Amino acid sequence: MRRRAFLLAAGAAAFGGRAAAEAPVRVLRGDRLVHQGRELRLADILAPDPRGFGDGPEPYAGAAAAALARLAAGGAFTIEEAGAPDRWGRPFVRLWLPRENGPVAVQELLLAEGAARVRPESGDDAFLDRLFAAEAQARAARAGLWALDAYRVFPAGNATGAIGRFALVEGEARSAAAARGRVFLNFGEDYRTDFTVTAPTRLARRWAREGLDLSGLAGRRVRARGHVAKVNGPSIELAHRRALELL
Repeated sequence: MRRRAFLLAAGAAAFGGRAAAEAPVRVLRGDRLVHQGRELRLADILAPDPRGFGDGPEPYAGAAAAALARLAAGGAFTIEEAGAPDRWGRPFVRLWLPRENGPVAVQELLLAEGAARVRPESGDDAFLDRLFAAEAQARAARAGLWALDAYRVFPAGNATGAIGRFALVEGEARSAAAARGRVFLNFGEDYRTDFTVTAPTRLARRWAREGLDLSGLAGRRVRARGHVAKVNGPSIELAHRRALELL
């Protein structure tokens, strides 16, 4: 399926660190654009995929891409590198727009209108705090994609419908355990059917030093986000410390 692209009048110069955009920009989806022939990924957010998974675009994909096109139109933004490129060589970036009270990240604006969800990737906790706050406001207001059932927050006791997609799942962790090089949070009596959150032990140990001790979360209400796979029951493997929120 051919990807729909939005052509913007922006415009020139290579970036490294932070630089003004001065070259034509094409928006591929609500979190990706092409600048000077390079595909860039907006760090720490995930917009609906216009290609979907074989059954058409994900809901709200067109609106999300249009939102990014609108925000980036005119080229009055700067580009800041935000971590190592992904495995396909696409750099992660932050886009900044000038505002009277100081620059604001395009990611934050997209989240505020419900055009994307937070998918933490960088190590900038202060930036992530702003993104989570913007998402929370949009979610509470049912703005944008949050008005659609496809993007509801799934209860841990009924997360089967989230399998195969990126989703938010929340509930009370019933128990925590470690086995086979992993830490597990179980959300029911039977791990073979109930929702589970997992993380490699090496990451769990590092996160414990940073203030998130997975082994001590039994009885805590949490919200996990990530790709939901079927491993016995529905399961999210945490790839980032901030992918688990304490509620």
